[in-house]
Amino acid sequence: MNEKQLAAAFTAALQAACRKAAEETGVEDVRFVKEMEQRGGAEALRGLWKRRRLSPWFDALAARGRLELSPEAIAIQSKYGALFTDDEVNECFSALLEAGWRIG
Repeated sequence: MNEKQLAAAFTAALQAACRKAAEETGVEDVRFVKEMEQRGGAEALRGLWKRRRLSPWFDALAARGRLELSPEAIAIQSKYGALFTDDEVNECFSALLEAGWRIG
């Protein structure tokens, strides 16, 4: 899979997770969803990270024990590793662990 295909697959996975997160939490973020549609999921996340923010659903998902639906958890999956720097993945992983996320 080339990088363009990988980015499209990541965006599709992220959109599905965000829809599910919105359903489960009641949290809507039109701005992030629109940015994801326009720029792709990886770039939308980078926009949040540049502003030192986590995804809109992060806290609500953490409270429900459902962080696997967070964009941060999607971003650290090894199959999407080529889209992100080690620092970006490490920041996501750290945020997830600090929120009580456990692998598996």
